[in-house]
Amino acid sequence: MLARKSSIVTIHKVLQQSLFPVSRHALGPSTIFKHELHNFNINRPKAVADLLKIKELAHGKLVPKELAPDPKVSACFRSTTRTGVLARKAGMMQFWDDQGIMHPCTVVVIDRCQVVYVNPVKDSKGRVGLQVGAGLERPYQMRKFLRMHFAYNGVEPKKKLAEFRVTEDAIVPIGTELTANHFVVGQYVDVIGTSKGKGTQGAMRRWGFAGQSASHGVSKAHRKIGSVGGGRARPQETPKGKKMAGKMGRKRVTVQSLEVLRVDAERNLLYLHGAVPGHRGSWVRVRDAKKKPFEPNKVPPLPTYVPVEAEKQETVA
Repeated sequence: MLARKSSIVTIHKVLQQSLFPVSRHALGPSTIFKHELHNFNINRPKAVADLLKIKELAHGKLVPKELAPDPKVSACFRSTTRTGVLARKAGMMQFWDDQGIMHPCTVVVIDRCQVVYVNPVKDSKGRVGLQVGAGLERPYQMRKFLRMHFAYNGVEPKKKLAEFRVTEDAIVPIGTELTANHFVVGQYVDVIGTSKGKGTQGAMRRWGFAGQSASHGVSKAHRKIGSVGGGRARPQETPKGKKMAGKMGRKRVTVQSLEVLRVDAERNLLYLHGAVPGHRGSWVRVRDAKKKPFEPNKVPPLPTYVPVEAEKQETVA
């Protein structure tokens, strides 16, 4: 029994053996033990090889054939999941296309978005976690374990953190900056954010109830919901989940398949067709649309946009 226990190790012990660089402050027991792999056997070479491969991908030491700069390589995007970016909602405006047609447009700003960490624990689909940070935070205004997390990975402290699930061929090395060129004009994206809070609202506004009659016996109950019980099963009880008045808004909302109308690479702006959840200045996640396939002439770079040396020199100059 003791010999069997010694041969079976958890993912936490594997990480401690430098198969993947990890900080004790960055991944505490509450995070690790939730994804604990009790059937992970250190003697299985394939499992160890997978962790070593993820380690090399995270630090840019391994560039497989799938990561070639040719965008046509990413034609198999149905099996590839790229990372998303963190952005701030700047507001809405009117966008006029070449044909003189006006489109409602939302502008989002990608502010200092970088890859902070790669979580090697795979989900049921074989994808790993890519932690992305954006914004800039003062180190003395954050907790110590977060300061250690950023210092260990060599990334400046970030205001906001988020994790995206990506496939192994879309792993981006730690410290890589994600800019507006991560997307291309014409592709579709999904935007995830927190909707505006409306406070306590009645059932007519919250759920779209029609209300009661304006006359014919109705007095002081025109906007009331009426009876909350009844029915043949349990007429004396109110069913669970009954739609009533209450708090409205301030929930996570995903708006799917928004078209990218324009990419401003100089100011890191994305112009998206339609509305985005949240108020001005709120954080949103922008990722590739799940229900819209890429067109052959509108394929984004895989795994992300990498500037050419000439462009880097112009930026420095």
